[in-house]
Amino acid sequence: MAAKQSQIINVLTSVSLRGIEREQQKAADRQKKAEDREARLHYFTKKNES
Repeated sequence: MAAKQSQIINVLTSVSLRGIEREQQKAADRQKKAEDREARLHYFTKKNES
């Protein structure tokens, strides 16, 4: 019984960790997109000032 509970806990922990990693990757992707947009905005702002 304890071995079965340990297996269940291991599976749930693994699933949770994968979910956390997925959310961290999504956050990193959103950050990169925001940085790219900011860089493009800066570029076009400078280009229009010339």
